[in-house]
Amino acid sequence: MCNNAVTDTGICDGGFTGASFYTFNSVAVSGAAAGHLPPQIGQLTQLTGIYFYRNSISGTLPTQIGLLTDLTAIDVCCQSLSGTLPTQLGLLSKLATFEITNNPHTGFIPTELGNTVLNFWNAGNSDMSGTIPSQLAKVPLNSLYLQGNSLSGTIPTGVTCTTACLPPSPPLPSTPPS
Repeated sequence: MCNNAVTDTGICDGGFTGASFYTFNSVAVSGAAAGHLPPQIGQLTQLTGIYFYRNSISGTLPTQIGLLTDLTAIDVCCQSLSGTLPTQLGLLSKLATFEITNNPHTGFIPTELGNTVLNFWNAGNSDMSGTIPSQLAKVPLNSLYLQGNSLSGTIPTGVTCTTACLPPSPPLPSTPPS
């Protein structure tokens, strides 16, 4: 990727290495990239998709990801991404697919995700804690996967899935514990 169209953005300065595929509207890399997602990714404002599947990307999702307002899909499954999810994800009003499963994310689910149009969200096995925000009731979820986290509380009223909606494991109680 660093020898292609994105070299003038600085994305490769201290970012990831080994990436080999870039198209005008999306970045797709499978099994070859290592390093971290640099803040300069926010300069790629025409991106509609980020697809990094089973690479060796570490660090956190940079807050500058919120500058990518045309982004409809993020797939960073099976990495070593850690830390909290940036609240700037809520600026991605077109975000429909968010795949972050099998990453050691910590912290809470950002309430700002309620500002997106998520219809598929897989955050299974991601070490998140806290509760599922009621703001997710505003998004048109078809599939929600949150198993393998340390979430507590109840699934908020209005959070529905039309096809497959899996609660976190172990299943959340229908009433909060006393």
